[in-house]
Amino acid sequence: MRLRLILAALAWLLQLGLGVAQAAAPKIGVIETYPSGQSIALPSDQDFYLHLAYETDQPIGIWITPYFHGKRVSAGTSPSVTYTGKGEALAWFFLSQPGLRVDEIRIRAGNGGYDMPVVATHRVDVTGGRPAMALNSPWAPEEPQWVARLRNKSTKQIEAEMHASRSATGPAAVLLFGGFMLIVPALGIAGLAAPIWTMRRWEGGWRLAAAVPLGLLGFVILRIAVDTSADPTSHNLWPFEILLTGFIGLGILAVLALMRRLIATGNSPG
Repeated sequence: MRLRLILAALAWLLQLGLGVAQAAAPKIGVIETYPSGQSIALPSDQDFYLHLAYETDQPIGIWITPYFHGKRVSAGTSPSVTYTGKGEALAWFFLSQPGLRVDEIRIRAGNGGYDMPVVATHRVDVTGGRPAMALNSPWAPEEPQWVARLRNKSTKQIEAEMHASRSATGPAAVLLFGGFMLIVPALGIAGLAAPIWTMRRWEGGWRLAAAVPLGLLGFVILRIAVDTSADPTSHNLWPFEILLTGFIGLGILAVLALMRRLIATGNSPG
């Protein structure tokens, strides 16, 4: 009987937690777009704007990603400021090449991580075309007032957030960040060079073991090459991936060096 009550209480707490999580999820909807219409030819030097309405209980960022037939389209997209409460937001994208098509815009909201959920989608029919300057007639109706209003508001908020960030950063933080930015690449490069140096010094099975970090690095570089050939935006942070692999290789070599020293100590006389 006591176990049944405990399980029932746990189930109730779980449902309550899920209800709170669902209630706290941001709500985002598309009010209108510019340009609007059933089928839009978007010049390569022009932006496609979305007029968004949002409602959130906690600070979030809002990002959009164009897709065509379920695949991400190579496009430039707008950055995000911090949104709280209830209001309006502006998002935009532009197509990098003529002939690219977009049939769906996925809207994500959160802290900017890779695991942000898609909170809304908007169906469109947009095709990239020639630059607007090459056209003899206007490519779209006159820009609506909400575009300029929200664009100016977003620009001012970005400037305010940058100013607040600079003001909150003292000299010690600047020195610490600068030192960190120097140390991290140095350690990453050392992790890439250390396996080669170690293989030249070690012999036998230890030399083969020292080649493991190089094999891992080769696998990562091959994966980046294959993925970017299918989707050029799939590894926008590829230098950091290679540096991270260097860190991992440095750790593997440190473990191998420790094992090698312990085995040599155990085999020495006395």
